[in-house]
Amino acid sequence: MHCFVHDGTEAIGVCKHCFKAVCRNCVRELPFGIACSENCEQGVNENNHLTERALRMYGLGRNRPKIPEGAIWQFIMGFGFGAFGLLMVLKNKWTLVDASYFFFFSALFFVVGLRAIFRKTGVRC
Repeated sequence: MHCFVHDGTEAIGVCKHCFKAVCRNCVRELPFGIACSENCEQGVNENNHLTERALRMYGLGRNRPKIPEGAIWQFIMGFGFGAFGLLMVLKNKWTLVDASYFFFFSALFFVVGLRAIFRKTGVRC
């Protein structure tokens, strides 16, 4: 394979943006690949940024964020408050108004837990 600019020169790699073969004279080394021009260099950097963001957002890759332990406890507490309030209503020990405080705190715990997860993973809603 030969360089797309210098016909007789052997290529050392392929541009990560436009996939053209490049030689040692044309190559622009980047942290995660090589580019053949300034425009392609910018495109490669943008693609790398988007890839890193997607990996972080979906919890993949080597630097994947872990769900905060506090968020897990928030969900457990939210489920506990909601289940207890529902149980008391179903057993006719409380009215729905009495249990509404437990439902409110259940929703509050769920929202706080989700907010912690979104902050840790970088997801914006």
